[in-house]
Amino acid sequence: MIKKFSNTSIFNSDYTYTRDIVKLIGSDSYDDVLDYGARECPYKKFINHKTYQTLDIKQNSAETITHVVKPNQKADIKDNSFDLILLTDVIAHVSDANFVFEECYRLLKKNGTLFLTTPFIYRENGVPDDHLRYTSFALEKILKDHGYTSFNQKKSGNFYYMIYTLINEKNIDNGEVVTNSIIFKYFFKLFNITILPLLNISLFSLSVNPKSSSYRHLIITVKK
Repeated sequence: MIKKFSNTSIFNSDYTYTRDIVKLIGSDSYDDVLDYGARECPYKKFINHKTYQTLDIKQNSAETITHVVKPNQKADIKDNSFDLILLTDVIAHVSDANFVFEECYRLLKKNGTLFLTTPFIYRENGVPDDHLRYTSFALEKILKDHGYTSFNQKKSGNFYYMIYTLINEKNIDNGEVVTNSIIFKYFFKLFNITILPLLNISLFSLSVNPKSSSYRHLIITVKK
């Protein structure tokens, strides 16, 4: 059962983005999965898998990271090991994305899938390790240059959702310091309980035109 305010709840501000990920990633079954930059493994429960390994630069709160590596360090994992690699909201926070793409390519089995998400129009976060915002054109070229094929993309978070996000988080400064006034804080708390659920299942759920230049996140799949 989904917890009331989990990311898959209509009461959560990340509902539409998480919903798009779950729809795309939960439709297939995989033998071996690697969650690269896993953090707390938020999507594990939605993926049909036999084995699920995790990799990050530090251990998480549940101590479920199976491979802890330094930045730009190759994992002690043999080549061609995984049918699916998750790379969710990682490449914006690494100084050398080319290394990450090369490492994922090495670790994927032939015809394996790389599932990648990254923000486009979104505030600075995770400071100081928030480095780049990629356009869809740039990522397509970079991934193809690294040997990936079958490029598919979905733009997530329409114009209305993007504006809501910018307003809702406008008082979160670098370092994730919240500077909301008391009035603003309680206004949005009430708004997110009463109005946000309705917007999540209506206006915010409208699909983003693939040719749109205004969206919150890119969701990309490619093959090895």
